[in-house]
Amino acid sequence: MVNDGRGLQGQGDSGPSNGDRGQLILVGAVVIAVALVGVVVVLNTVLFTENVVQDGATAAASDSLDVTLVVRNDLAPLVDGTNYNETYANEGELETALDESAHRYAALLGIAEARRAPATLSVDVRNATIGYAIVHDNRSTSLLGDDGRKNWTVARNADPRQYVLTVDPANDTSASDGFRLSVTDGSDRWNLTTYRQDGNVSVRTNGTSVAPSTCPDVTAGNLTIDLRNGTTTPGPCTFDYASGLVGPYDIAYLNGDNATGTYSVVLNGTAATLPAVNTTASVSPYRTFVAYEVEATFSYVTPDSTYRDRTNATLYEP
Repeated sequence: MVNDGRGLQGQGDSGPSNGDRGQLILVGAVVIAVALVGVVVVLNTVLFTENVVQDGATAAASDSLDVTLVVRNDLAPLVDGTNYNETYANEGELETALDESAHRYAALLGIAEARRAPATLSVDVRNATIGYAIVHDNRSTSLLGDDGRKNWTVARNADPRQYVLTVDPANDTSASDGFRLSVTDGSDRWNLTTYRQDGNVSVRTNGTSVAPSTCPDVTAGNLTIDLRNGTTTPGPCTFDYASGLVGPYDIAYLNGDNATGTYSVVLNGTAATLPAVNTTASVSPYRTFVAYEVEATFSYVTPDSTYRDRTNATLYEP
């Protein structure tokens, strides 16, 4: 037999050639690559979604923290501003005013926050401890009682929480006829007298169990006295308020015609009697109501979260 070589060539046609194998490998590689791309896209989508959710939650948490700090810092000034924004005839009027102030504040702060992201804020006053305030805010008038007397009782059975007096003593007065604040607990007495000689104001304290002490020539102008803290501005003049006495006290002014000025006395509670203070109009000296301990709740709501908390403010501490 003569072999013409076609037999071997024919056997070769029965299996894939080297070119076919290359094409198969290429196709397989493409399939794997497409699969890998799909996996990467899916993973990236998952990671992106998680990041968006985490970023949104983080932003919401950060905003909630910011709002919490702002509300806590603003509550005391908000209450103080409401206390002295007007004169209140009773506790109910003040409570209504506190609610209205809190709602206006929440609306304004909520608008500011909404400029960064959609959000609403609410603030509500839940509890308020209220006391009397005795105010003389006409600095050009003498420190007389509502009945015009120069020697008069400011309050009986009083527990002052804050007591600030700014006084301008008359010229050529002395320790004996200068304006005097006198405090008694029924047994002992403590006095503080201001007077002006040669243009300068001096301060003298004395009492049943307190030796007389004088701060001479403290200032040539008006003198502000923080009774509860026992200091003056300008200083230096320090003293121990109501030394040796046990409250509550009776507070009286003597020689009120020998000084002009202003004062504000915040009392704990409303148990005191105010025999010579105006209780129907804001004509000095007059009574009003102030809140000195307040509890408020607030909520901060975004499309992604709701945050609620409560905060407290204490005012007029010595």
